[in-house]
Amino acid sequence: MRQQVSDKLYFYFLHVVIAALSILVYVLADQNSTLKQSSAPKSVKIGQYFDVSGLANLDNDTNKFDTTGSQLLFVFNTTCPVCSANLDHWKRSYAELSNKLTIYGISVDTKQRSSEYKLSNSIPFPVFCPENDQIETFVNVNNVGTVPYTLLRNANGIIEMSWSGLANFDQIHSHFGLISYH
Repeated sequence: MRQQVSDKLYFYFLHVVIAALSILVYVLADQNSTLKQSSAPKSVKIGQYFDVSGLANLDNDTNKFDTTGSQLLFVFNTTCPVCSANLDHWKRSYAELSNKLTIYGISVDTKQRSSEYKLSNSIPFPVFCPENDQIETFVNVNNVGTVPYTLLRNANGIIEMSWSGLANFDQIHSHFGLISYH
């Protein structure tokens, strides 16, 4: 009789342990799924508003973005090798398109580093960076998870085209016909 009670208790105990482990596995899987979704890399999306209100011009703090028309934006970091590789494409774009379109650089680095980078690389277009080095705020507000980005922003602040990583002039120029100048 004792053996039967002992066997039954053992049987119930195993079922309780299996049920508890099943619940634990479910909870952990749910948490893992939530973490994966929330840690997806941020990216600038076509159709999103891209806020440039908190940016300062490296050359003249009073000169703000001209938002009356479309802008071609080059978003970069001074320590990014792919950004440096894009510089020739961006300079060529500026030389060939600046009479048709406003072109700006946006550095997601400190004002000092950005100014030094602009000078040492002879960047011809105006470069802006977050005011008071509020880089994290700018990056979070605009979903800039990685750099470089080449962006086409319309007069309403909406991204019309977005190239992430190494872009070349032909890619930029092929989409140039999509730009509305009003």
